Amino acid sequence: MVTWQRGAMLILPLAQWAETPYLVLAYIVRRGLRRVPPGDAAGVAKWRLVSLGAFAGVLVAVGGQLFGMLGYHGPGGFAEVVIMTLAMWMFTIPYLLLWSAGGAALGGALGWGLWWVWSRRR
Repeated sequence: MVTWQRGAMLILPLAQWAETPYLVLAYIVRRGLRRVPPGDAAGVAKWRLVSLGAFAGVLVAVGGQLFGMLGYHGPGGFAEVVIMTLAMWMFTIPYLLLWSAGGAALGGALGWGLWWVWSRRR
């Protein structure tokens, strides 16, 4: 158990750690949107739905990991999880990116499916 002050000092570095997949996905979405021709409204709509689904998938993936960390009941509690996660960043960041890539792929597939259904109705 940690105090509120110590918890606040621990949650900020953890939030920065959890921000990494969003930065990678934002870079990928930006590159994808730049490849769409300027007058292609359907292409922009497609990329928006796919990227919205991908961001939602990353939100679920990262949220699940953070919820698991907050609920840890080991000997060091939340402080141990944060310190070990940040100390072993060379293992935890690739794992987080891989886990988030799965969430982004599932969310992006859902977004693409919504776009496909929407484009067929027109």
